[in-house]
Amino acid sequence: MASGRSTCLYTEIEKKINHSINPSKSSGNGEMGLDYYWDDSTPEEQERVFRRQIAIAKEMKLPIVIHNRDATEDCYRIFKRRRYSRYRRNYA
Repeated sequence: MASGRSTCLYTEIEKKINHSINPSKSSGNGEMGLDYYWDDSTPEEQERVFRRQIAIAKEMKLPIVIHNRDATEDCYRIFKRRRYSRYRRNYA
C-alpha cells in the first residue's frame, strides 16, 4: 500500500504525464519501466506507476519504450498478465 507521500507523488506524476503528452504530436511514450538497481522506490511503487504509464499510452494509442534493469521477470509478468499483445516486441 502506498503511503500518503507516495500517493501525492503519483498524482503529481500523472498530472505531468497527461500534460506532457500530445497525441497529435507524440510518436511514442517512454522511456518507462522498472529499475530495481537503484533503491529510490519499492518494486510495488514502480509497478504501479509503470502500469499507469502503459494504460495512458494505450488510451492515447501510442507505442512505448521500456526501460528494464534487474526486473525482467516482473516486466514480462506485467505484459503477459495484462495481455498487451497489440505492442510489437522489439529488442535492442
